[in-house]
Order: sequence, then structure tokens, then C-alpha cells
Amino acid sequence: MSVLISRKIRVHQLAETVRAGAEIVAENVALPSAGQVLIRNRFAGINALFDRAVVRDELPYRLINPPFDLGVEAVGVVVAVGQGVENLKVGHFVSTTRFTQSYREYQTESADKVWQIPALHPAYVALRPTAVSALVALEQVGQLKDGETVAVTAAAGGLGQFVVQFAKMRGCRVVGICGGAHKVAFLRQLGCDAIIDYRTENVGQALQEFSPKGIDLIYDTVGGVLFDTLLNHLAVRGRVVVSGYASDMGRPELPELVTSPRIYTQIYWKAAQIRCFQNALYPEFQDDASRRILAWYHAGLLQVKLDERRFKGIEQVFDAIDYHLSGQNVGKVWIEL
Repeated sequence: MSVLISRKIRVHQLAETVRAGAEIVAENVALPSAGQVLIRNRFAGINALFDRAVVRDELPYRLINPPFDLGVEAVGVVVAVGQGVENLKVGHFVSTTRFTQSYREYQTESADKVWQIPALHPAYVALRPTAVSALVALEQVGQLKDGETVAVTAAAGGLGQFVVQFAKMRGCRVVGICGGAHKVAFLRQLGCDAIIDYRTENVGQALQEFSPKGIDLIYDTVGGVLFDTLLNHLAVRGRVVVSGYASDMGRPELPELVTSPRIYTQIYWKAAQIRCFQNALYPEFQDDASRRILAWYHAGLLQVKLDERRFKGIEQVFDAIDYHLSGQNVGKVWIEL
């Protein structure tokens, strides 16, 4: 094999934005060592809030110092295999999920960390790890039960679409919360029992009308005022899964919370619970979730909505991140490499 040159996104300094802190660099690609495979990445998933948090050094569970690379999930094709690798061959299509490995044209990965997939399609960057996160959070943190009433924020997004579908698979009544008519239309297609457009409707009033006895399980990635509203409509012995707080992320000081009621005053009398999910801290459940999710997808039981905005080439990673942060997307934001 001739010498390969790979371009990638590298963070060279901590900054407020990915665009300000990162740059495109080129490097020689080494042949894989024993037990490894070399992959030509073709598609990558965009996780803009995570990327921005990393560049701002806002991940308390991970100490990172520049320079470092960005990106998590990718889909590609094996172009070389190291000694001792028997389960993967050159030409196999694969899915990978590891921090620093997707915003790049080539990656080297241990063969036992790679999932072979039947087709080279961007849907797989949504299925792993985004759908996996949704399922693990619902089952292990939310302890979802059949037939419950479930509310999902950012329901038309890359993650929310799967939370809705997994809850519906369990026979739950699901209310999807989103912003914009195009997102409402998508959630109607997914089969939400009720849809609340927070831009045009009173969320609290709509929740009361949908479920007067309250919501059994709330899956929230937004936080802020919406979280407060949802908390007021939590059912007795209800649970809230906090899987992000997009509206407050990057705001070190929130003075409006100083005079707010302590959270236990809102949940104590209902024996309710607030639980937090961070994907990286639940690794033991991810392989099983991946197997089930891929099986459902291949059986036609699970939809994958990819955002219609197209990004192509490593140069457009910055544009894709900015677009994702704008909140315009419906489904998973992705890029072709």
C-alpha cells in the first residue's frame, strides 16, 4: 500500500467554539498493528453540544489538554487488516464509536471494537451510539415500564426520535415536545400520541390536558424553563431522566436560580425521582443495546431520520457543528467524508 495522507480535525487550543479552537491537519497513515484494522471513514455523526463542551473543557469526568482530536461515531470501509485479525476483511463495512476517531478521513481501531454492518449507509451513525444512548437511558436509568405516560423533549432530534420509538415499542403514551411545524410533522409520523410545539403552545397547559394525573417518565435533554415546567407535571412516583441540558450548557452562572425553590420541594411529596444519564458512564450495557437496536432496524421495526441538510468533506465539519447548534435539524446531523 502506498503512503496514505489523512486529514482530520484537531483542537489546538481551548476556546469558546470549535471553529475557534480547532483546525484541519494532515498526517501520514500507518498500517494497522496486530489486532487492528485501518478504516476509511465515509460518514460521521455530528454531536455539536458535546464537541463544544470538550473544546471549552467542560467535561468534569474527563481531563483533556490540547492538542486532541474530535468526533465519536463513524461508518466506513476496512482498507487494511493487521496480523491476527480474522473476523474482518478488506472491503467490509463497519461502524465505530470512540472519542477522537470520527472527524477524520482514516482511523485505526482494535478489531474487537469494530461492528461489521451490512451496508455503507449514514443511518448507522445514528444507530450507534445515539440510539444506544436512548435505549440504555430509558431502561437502566428511567426504568421504563410498559404502558407508562412518557414526555420527551427535543423529540424530533437525533436522540429524541429514538426515545419516542422505544417508548412506543413498550406500549407507552408518548408526548413529544419540539419547536416548529416541520418538527411537529415528523413527530406525527413517528406516532406520538400528543405533540407540543413550545413555540406556539403553553407547554404546562398542554401537559395537563394530555395527562391530568401527571407524567410517569420525563426524558429531558433541554433543561432550563422547560425542565421546570415538566417537573411541575410529574406524576406520583414519576422519574425524570436528565440526559443533557442544552439551554443551560456553557452558562457558569445562573443567577435566576438563586431564588428558585429547592428541587426537593417539588418532588418530595410525590416520592418522585430525578436521575441523570451520561453515556460514557454506562459502558457495560452498550453492546447488548447495540445488538438489539441493529436487529430492530434490519427487521424494519425502527426508523432512522437523518437530517436533510447535506455536508460533505472534512472542511464542512465546522459548518455541520454550527448548524446542529442552531437547533434547526430534524433527526441526526451527519457528514459525508
